[in-house]
Amino acid sequence: TNKNPVKIFGKPNKDMIEHIIKRDSLDKEKTVIIGDRMYTDLKLAKSSGIKSILVLSGETKRDHVETLKVYPDFYVPSVNSLIT
Repeated sequence: TNKNPVKIFGKPNKDMIEHIIKRDSLDKEKTVIIGDRMYTDLKLAKSSGIKSILVLSGETKRDHVETLKVYPDFYVPSVNSLIT
């Protein structure tokens, strides 16, 4: 279409999470973003001032952690390790 978007709501745009925080009256201090991608999930968390948990069973692996430009607050081997 040769047109640029007016607004992007996907990750890592913080408007995506800010809307949910406001809509659901959430406290950012008690909220965490869990994800496996540093360039979307972790960037979204950092730009929004929300804690992050990097899941190492997805795209980002343990040996990538030292090379990250955006660091997670925590990392876990898998989502399952959060619930068991």
